[in-house]
Amino acid sequence: MSEAQYSLISVLPALIWSIVPIVYKDYLFSNSTFTVNFYRMLFASLALSIPFIIFSFNEGIIYRMLSCILTLAIGDTFYLFAIRKIGASIATPISYTYVFFSQIAAFLLGERITFLYFISSFLIIFGVFLFSK
Repeated sequence: MSEAQYSLISVLPALIWSIVPIVYKDYLFSNSTFTVNFYRMLFASLALSIPFIIFSFNEGIIYRMLSCILTLAIGDTFYLFAIRKIGASIATPISYTYVFFSQIAAFLLGERITFLYFISSFLIIFGVFLFSK
């Protein structure tokens, strides 16, 4: 596969992620934030249990559990709460400021960050600022 084809494939999650917050918002009006996130985590856990059973336990499980707690349990609960309170059209772009924080974390963990990466993440923050006005 060419790099262009991989780039095109990487747009598919963006399309899915652009629809999902709108769907969440409907459920958040009739259910609590914790209930919606519980069901999201439950179904994701059930789907991911199949590869876990096939590949069995290994040393990476601790990192996966920590990631699940931080991202799904804590981060997504706050994200869903924000969608419920300020709407998907505002909460979602604000949540994408994680790109900037990812650049900082990558730098602190020793990854090489170019000036263009830093500028692009700054532009995302600036775009969210403009969007929220």
